[in-house]
Amino acid sequence: LPEQARTEKHWWYDPRYIITDLNVNSAIAQPDHDERLIISNAEEVYSMKGYAYAGGGRRVTKVEISLDEGSSWKLADIVYPEDLYRAVCYSDPIFGTLDLTERETSFCWCFWSYEVKVRHLTESNAIIVRAMDEGMCVQQSQMYWNATGMMNNWYFRVAITKGVIEGREVLHFEHPTMAGTVAGGWMERFKSTGQDILDPSFGTQSISQGKEGVPLKANDDANEMIDPAVTRKITMDELRAQDREKPWFVVKGEVYDGTPFLEEHPGGPDSILLVAGENATDDFMAIHSPEAKAKMRKYHIGTLVESNSTRTASADDSVDDPSAPFLHKSTWKDVTLLNVSEISPDSKIFRFALDKPDRALGLPVGQHVFVRLTRKNGEAVQRAYTPVSLQDAQGSIDFLV
Repeated sequence: LPEQARTEKHWWYDPRYIITDLNVNSAIAQPDHDERLIISNAEEVYSMKGYAYAGGGRRVTKVEISLDEGSSWKLADIVYPEDLYRAVCYSDPIFGTLDLTERETSFCWCFWSYEVKVRHLTESNAIIVRAMDEGMCVQQSQMYWNATGMMNNWYFRVAITKGVIEGREVLHFEHPTMAGTVAGGWMERFKSTGQDILDPSFGTQSISQGKEGVPLKANDDANEMIDPAVTRKITMDELRAQDREKPWFVVKGEVYDGTPFLEEHPGGPDSILLVAGENATDDFMAIHSPEAKAKMRKYHIGTLVESNSTRTASADDSVDDPSAPFLHKSTWKDVTLLNVSEISPDSKIFRFALDKPDRALGLPVGQHVFVRLTRKNGEAVQRAYTPVSLQDAQGSIDFLV
């Protein structure tokens, strides 16, 4: 049915599938993804940890761990931090009274832990966790979604890879997938090797000897974006001469026409217009899912080739005008972090300096801007923020995060 919902849009407007409650779920936090455990004493104890939750105020009553792919299960210890609020009635002359002493509903995560001997981990190919709530609802062994492809709550599995690094026995832990569009996880590895991710069987795995081991090879999603029937060669001059309101852009040396997708783009047309006539590889690959990349095939119009032109100037001379506002709808510009002001324990204002202290920011009322940075590992991150700077601000721009 989720595949059916992709083509039949009325399912998304059916009130039966409004998400007003959560199903029971759990996850493993320790061991972490890509964690390596060097074995020095097989009788040592390793502490596995994670969290679980359920919807509708139902308490999670059981968390179980399996080291033999679901053939047998062991009970984990559970801690409910919110129960601390049930011990006493809190009263404040200004904010009033918070009395949970007679309330049994549970709305917060609980935390589970399980102590296991390292020896048992060396004998296992995967760690599996499942939870059950007080209504006897339990996580499923197989993937199952609602009609719009959401609410999946199958077992959380961490693959265990065994090997030797620098003469020492090592266990390598691999989570199912990574948050957002970051590459990694055993599901991606299974998919790249033709294995069934919906019915995973881990079996015996090994890693090669070496200082850092052998990293997983991520799928080359760029290949899925190329239409092999397209043979057109496009020069940089052609790319830059293209009307920016009918944007062409480049991803990994291939040219795509974003015009047909402007209005449908989930991020709005501005994010496409921003990279018109430019190499958008880092921006595109950083924030788009494999499904979105696969859709690019029908917008593929050619391959970028070198031209004899040495023209590098911007198509819009106002970009380099020292008297023009700093913000420009089609140009990325560098800023430097000036300071960070704390507003609350979880909210801060980041102030960035523009290229000149007297440069007008040029921020339209209510307009968001795109911000991108590169992490130490080379990964590009891009987000849209609405600045909190005043419309007539000069020399800096402020973001509340």
